[in-house]
Amino acid sequence: MPIETIIRCEKCGKVLRGKSDKAGAFTSCPNCMNKFIVPDASSSENRRYKRMLTSESKLTLRIPESLSKSKEPALYCIAYTEVPPIEFALNRSTCVPFVDLSGGGMGFLVKADEKSRLIEPGSCFVVEIDFPIFVQPVFVQVEVLWLRPISGDKLLRVGVQFKTADELFKKVVERMIEYLSMRSDAIDIEKWGIFI
Repeated sequence: MPIETIIRCEKCGKVLRGKSDKAGAFTSCPNCMNKFIVPDASSSENRRYKRMLTSESKLTLRIPESLSKSKEPALYCIAYTEVPPIEFALNRSTCVPFVDLSGGGMGFLVKADEKSRLIEPGSCFVVEIDFPIFVQPVFVQVEVLWLRPISGDKLLRVGVQFKTADELFKKVVERMIEYLSMRSDAIDIEKWGIFI
């Protein structure tokens, strides 16, 4: 039975929905008219959201097992999304959007609710990071540096520092920053914040 897949246009970044039985067929992006072959769903079978790239690019990254598994459950799944992050965050509680990234940490938005009341500056927890270029998500421990209420106190902007600092994780973060720098022409920086 065909499964629904999500395909990201490599040229403009638009997310397209399709069915796995269309793999191998030519199609074009309705946004930029880029032509490509629909990829095989097997390339995304281990992905939590069944999302895949239109092709294996030099940025596509298979995450080492040490970073793709965690003994501790993730408090939040931090996702890359092209929907404006405030809109995305107001409609979700566990899967939240990231808003900025540097080599040493990141910012993301969470709902101001019972769960977020447990976090405060200095608290540590595990997050799951899901990115279009990752074949598997990344699990990393973070420490909260600051919290700022926004959107009439409905959301919190959370700034965290990565607690993992080994070479493998540094390469993952470098790849994320490289991907974002390539996408900067398609991202509204006023909505998203600044990527360092």
